[in-house]
Amino acid sequence: MDQLVKDDDDIIEVVKHKNYSNYEQLPAYHYGLSNMDSDSEPGTNQMNEYMTRSTFTRAIITGDLKQHIIQSCMTVNKIAVSPTRATW
Repeated sequence: MDQLVKDDDDIIEVVKHKNYSNYEQLPAYHYGLSNMDSDSEPGTNQMNEYMTRSTFTRAIITGDLKQHIIQSCMTVNKIAVSPTRATW
């Protein structure tokens, strides 16, 4: 079995942060949030004062940028909800 990391291979970290405010078409869900202001845009990084969201991806590759092996890849998607604006 070949080694996954050779002596002359580079170890490269690739990081990506997704900015939802710059996307044209994204699915957005706001079920049960009937109090959202009319100027709020679902699908952006921050939807009014109710929610914020972000996605962060980190990959570790070995080799070079033209010929490489993906050793590890992890994506974290965070959605934070703040119920402070709820009116009862």
